[in-house]
Amino acid sequence: MERIELHQPIDWPRLKEKIRRLFAVQNVGDATLVHGGYMSQNFRLDTDVGPFFFKQYRNRMSASVYEVKDSEEFFFKHGLPVIRAIPDSLGRDAFAVSGYWYSLFPFVEAVRPVLGSFAPCLIPSIGNTLGRFHLAGPDVPSGYHHTLRVWDRRSFFSEFAELEQELASRPLLKDDEQDMLDLLRLKARLVKENDHTIRDFGLTFDCLLHGDFIYQNVFTDTEGNVSHVFDFEKTSMGPAAYELARSLMITCFDDGWEERNIAMGRIFLAAYREVRDVSFDEFSRGMCLYALKLFHTTWIEARAILYSHEYHTPFYEHHAKRVEHLSEDVRGLCERLYA
Repeated sequence: MERIELHQPIDWPRLKEKIRRLFAVQNVGDATLVHGGYMSQNFRLDTDVGPFFFKQYRNRMSASVYEVKDSEEFFFKHGLPVIRAIPDSLGRDAFAVSGYWYSLFPFVEAVRPVLGSFAPCLIPSIGNTLGRFHLAGPDVPSGYHHTLRVWDRRSFFSEFAELEQELASRPLLKDDEQDMLDLLRLKARLVKENDHTIRDFGLTFDCLLHGDFIYQNVFTDTEGNVSHVFDFEKTSMGPAAYELARSLMITCFDDGWEERNIAMGRIFLAAYREVRDVSFDEFSRGMCLYALKLFHTTWIEARAILYSHEYHTPFYEHHAKRVEHLSEDVRGLCERLYA
């Protein structure tokens, strides 16, 4: 097998043997690292019975993995276009090898949205599909899924101090390092100015969220309509308005902040509201919650500054733009989108 650069190790000999035993596969061939994987690792796995999509979960706790599987099953039973894992010979949809958890999925030959060249119907289709998820979300049995983690001021300032000190210790900063330092200092100012608690937003954490409902995590048909939704690793109980704001901002603004992006945001929100109406007040509070959570984020910079991970450069650039624009006039942006 060719060498693959991984974020976390995989015991390929043991894994291939276990796949042979659990899935009645005779020959397990090469694995090819595929899209995404900022926090987890995804592969195309070739076998004698055809290709599979193969996921290594980032969380090593069985309870967390089965929380993901439970969300997939819940939304599937509500008629939503979820890609389900293939059960192994013991009837399980996830299995462990050498301390890590895995699932095997059918390999879907479908269209993936390409930033900058979305089909005209993609934006309304994503908004509409998200609304359908949020209609189902409150029906989930209570007491199992964890609550959306928002932020911790003490943790932020501790991490900020470490990253700022690391950059300050370098004799000469590269342009991208200086940009990260400037953004971190902007975040620190914004966090100091906004000492809100979650109670200040008046939003209820009563909806099961996909957690990462964005254009990168859907497949479409040839027309551009959503045909499959995947990657539930961030699933949690939270406010639907928060996920609406996050999904809209990433899907509609990753390629710019021009009038056409505002127009896409309006289309997204209108399509969502056709399925699940949301008042302006709820939408704007969800956007403010998303913005403040964004300001507390440091892991993206940490991976680049402390661990020299460069694979995420476009991802970081999109993140930086969101922080800069959402630090200005969130309510004004919401008014333009809700119009």
